[in-house]
Parts: sequence; structure tokens; C-alpha cells
Amino acid sequence: LALLQPAGQDAPRRALGLALTLLAFAALVPPSPLAVAAASVMKVNPWTLAMLGLPLALIATVLAWGHVARQAPASGAAGQLGWAWLAVAIPVALLVVQSVAQMPSEPLGKGGAREFYIGISKPLLLTVIAVTLAILFAGRWQPSALVGRGWAPLLLAVGAAGGLSRVFDETGMAELLAEQALHPRYGVLTPFLAAAIVKTMQGNSLTAVLTASGMVEPMLPALGLDSASGRVLAAAAVGAGSMAICHVNDPLFWIAAAMARLSPGRALYVISLGSVVMAVGALVVLAAIRQFL
Repeated sequence: LALLQPAGQDAPRRALGLALTLLAFAALVPPSPLAVAAASVMKVNPWTLAMLGLPLALIATVLAWGHVARQAPASGAAGQLGWAWLAVAIPVALLVVQSVAQMPSEPLGKGGAREFYIGISKPLLLTVIAVTLAILFAGRWQPSALVGRGWAPLLLAVGAAGGLSRVFDETGMAELLAEQALHPRYGVLTPFLAAAIVKTMQGNSLTAVLTASGMVEPMLPALGLDSASGRVLAAAAVGAGSMAICHVNDPLFWIAAAMARLSPGRALYVISLGSVVMAVGALVVLAAIRQFL
């Protein structure tokens, strides 16, 4: 998303829509790391989860774009993207390969093959690959870009967001609050609330998915979600909860705000509220499905 910033600066609607779409599909659709993590903890086949997660993500995306269309100014002329999208697509593809390789069924092989696929997707290596590809596809070498000050505010904001998230992580407050939502009478709302609380407090969707899934999985029988279909609903509910609320402790919030050139206050209204709209919309669909199972 950060590498695509120049393509979205003159198109705030597209920039915000892209950010929220990324949030929805990463949370709900395998083989994204978030969805695979939820499926693994809930003991669900990832491809079964994908059958529910894909239409759910599409619904959430439609809601997000509708919200953005009402709140963001009309898009102007978009920047030239060219082949730069490959600098994003290739690292994302490697992340997908890593997620598939880490599945318990080991579809890409065992031993050395598995370690290879996991190893090529380490964060530092992906960063090097992405930056190298971005330089290659730029078409010309610009040493001044490495010392430019344009990225400084964004990098400082992202670093501060990570620091705030770390503070909440160290206090253990997110887990304590999430435990208060673990009520058997809430049904499919329980995994959603647990994930949403952790996400809101810590700003990390993967942490929200892992924490909420670990808390909820032992109490699935009490929630009436211990069947195969119930576990899929629970995994999807965790993913839906991990979308909200995207705010100041989430690096994605600052990157999307910078892409759309929004002030922090305006970004809270557009991006944070957009993540809530998506999450609640997905929850409503899951609750409706639950009534027929």
C-alpha cells in the first residue's frame, strides 16, 4: 500500500477504497495470513473458510466503497502506475506462498521445501525485494529519493503507531477487556467482540485474530458453534472483528491517510468509521446465516 502511494495521491476515493479493501480481504479470505491463522486455531479447513470469507469480504468491500464515496472527494487524475504494481504484487504473492506452506496439511511439501517457502517470505527479505523491485520498475535511478523528506512524517507516524500498540500490548489490557466479552449467550457475537477489542487496543489484526481465536476456541461448545459449520462461522467472526477499529495505533491508518491526504481528524471519521461499517456489515451477515444453521 505504501509503495502505491504515488498512484493514489490524486485519487483519494481510490486510495481509501484500496486500503479498506485490503483490510477486508486480508481478514476474511485465505490464503491471507490472518484467515489461515483463524482457520488453524479454530480447526477449520482454510478452503472451506474461503467459501464463506470471499462473499463476506465482497459485501464488506461494497459497504466500504459506499462509505468512502459519501465521505471522500471525487477522484481526480490518478498517477501513472506502469509496472510499479509488480513491486507490491510479488511480495504479496510470496506472503501467500508462506501462508499456504504453514498450513498444518503442508500442501507445498515437508522438511526443506517447507522451510524454503517460509524463509523466502521473512519480513526483512520481503522489504529488500519490494524496495529493489520499486527501484527497478521506476525506470531511472534517483539517489535524491533516498534522502527526501517527503516520507519523514509518514514514517514517524507509523513508528509512533507501533509504539502505542506496544504500550497496550505490555499492559495486557486488551486481553483483560476481551475476556469480558466471553459470554456463552452472545453466540457468534463473542468471537467478533473479542477480536474487535484486541484490534482496537493493539492495532494489530494478526494479534487480534490469534488472541481472540485462542480465547474462543475452547468455549465453542458453550456458544453452540462446535459443529463444522459453527467453527467456520466463528473463524469468520474473528476475521470480521479484526477489521475494527482501524485508528491511530494501526500503521495502515496512517498510510491510508497519507495516500488520501487526510488530516488525522478527518481520517478518523473516514477510515476508522469505514472499518466499523465493514465489520458490522460482515457481522450482520454472519448472524443471519447463523439463524439458518
